[in-house]
Amino acid sequence: METPKEFQTDWRSIWIANIVAFIGSVQSSSLVPSVWPYLKKVDVRTTETLYGFVRGLFSLAQIIFSIISGFFSNKIENTKPCMIIGKILIVAAIFFYCLIGVYPSQYIYNFVLFEIFFGIASGTASVYRTHVAMASTEDDRTRAYGSTQLCTAIGIVVGPAIQLAFTRIAYPGFELFGGIYLNLYTAPALMAGGISIIGILLMIFLFNGKMRVQNSGRRVRPSEAKKEVSSDFDENKNQIPLKEINLNREDSYLNLQKESDTEENSEKEVPYNMIAILVLIFTKVVGELVMLNLSTIIPPYIMTAFQWSSEEAVKMQSVLMGCVGSLIILFSSAFVFLKLGTKISERFSICVGITTFLIFHLITYPWEFYGGKISYLHEKGHPPPLNLSMALTDNALQQLISDSLYPNSTIEIVGCNLQYTWCENTPQIDFPIFAVCSIISMGLGFPLLTINLDVLYSKVLGPIKQGTLQGVFIGTAQIMNIIGPMIFSKLYTAYGPKILWLIEITVCIADLLLLLIFYRKLVSWDGRKSNSKKPKTGIHLKTKS
Repeated sequence: METPKEFQTDWRSIWIANIVAFIGSVQSSSLVPSVWPYLKKVDVRTTETLYGFVRGLFSLAQIIFSIISGFFSNKIENTKPCMIIGKILIVAAIFFYCLIGVYPSQYIYNFVLFEIFFGIASGTASVYRTHVAMASTEDDRTRAYGSTQLCTAIGIVVGPAIQLAFTRIAYPGFELFGGIYLNLYTAPALMAGGISIIGILLMIFLFNGKMRVQNSGRRVRPSEAKKEVSSDFDENKNQIPLKEINLNREDSYLNLQKESDTEENSEKEVPYNMIAILVLIFTKVVGELVMLNLSTIIPPYIMTAFQWSSEEAVKMQSVLMGCVGSLIILFSSAFVFLKLGTKISERFSICVGITTFLIFHLITYPWEFYGGKISYLHEKGHPPPLNLSMALTDNALQQLISDSLYPNSTIEIVGCNLQYTWCENTPQIDFPIFAVCSIISMGLGFPLLTINLDVLYSKVLGPIKQGTLQGVFIGTAQIMNIIGPMIFSKLYTAYGPKILWLIEITVCIADLLLLLIFYRKLVSWDGRKSNSKKPKTGIHLKTKS
């Protein structure tokens, strides 16, 4: 352990970790949004239920390996091996993604393997959050996490920009080798594999992943503390001239008992604030539920509601993510360069972040006053069927849908799946309203929530090796993502977006109430320790008057 004077923020290793986080952000923001359109391109009959189920496998793998990697990093007191392994596994995941187009009839198996390996890689590499927490002092913690969020946000902008450039490579594109084509769907994946190698080299040669624990305020047993004090006294007893200690005066005495009691109290372990930990974990779960809706339901929903083709979906999502990333950069920069974290408390920022998610779902809920209906499947550029009955009895339309299934077909089928009866009575929200709300809520809400939630949780844990508990924090928040995608997809296919929006609204309100009720308990470990200490009296010399 290092003393307060020795312990300083290791900015070099933090910035290397941030570069790796930037690489991961570029990979995710350029690759993940193209997965659903790619699957629909390979097979228009691909269902949201299948997509949700496989996304659940991603989350399951992420949960398991985030906890395992955190525990392993604690044991070896180093985060470097897990971060390197995570980047290597990304390359393996991309290999299976590229095989989706090589074997269209077996695309489901390769899609499953892609998501599983991607989840393992994500969970294994998640220990970089632990490294940022343990490589920074508490005073620098907000700035450190802010810099991480800033790099992630830059990646969110760069990724979609690269993806947007790749949309010029029309499907099926150019054949490379082994049946793998370079097109707007596979180009982001191949790029992600290439930059993973850069991340691996940076970590091997420049990154120091050693865990460092600050000695200040560490929790020790009273017996251990006495042993340390006794040892220090034995080493230095001959250095203290006895003549400097005047204890022979008849009118003086030492009030040693009070000093002993004070030391005993100061040595007692300050327990974890379990209420604060549980509230913060629940808040993390709520944030993941919002992300679950954004990543699993919204891509197919907006593609259906706004009648986009696969290419249009990739382009529009790239533009939206670019705008979101720009706003995240703005707020993250404020935390890094303007020290916004010193002006606004973590607790308040977390409440504001959850509030923005609540407002987003309230505004984008398909209220009846929006008017309009979601059209059923039809060929792009042609009038849609007036209702579900007409779509089901239109033989020409059924033939077009069948023809679109052939490999490399140029027929674009857009609109709502014929199995979804809710499309007839679900109002279509205006795209400008949806776009503006998405950009503001994600661009404002996520940096406020993620930066401050990570900072406050690490402060609540205090000066310990945080690998395992950080793994629990990340893993627990991902539990809903195991069964959540399947449940959300089932609810979406059966009832449409209304019930999912109501669920999000409910959990956001519940979380806000918890945050407000336990607001005073959401403080750092050092803050609780200071509040629990009694004033020290020291050695009192009482003199007769």
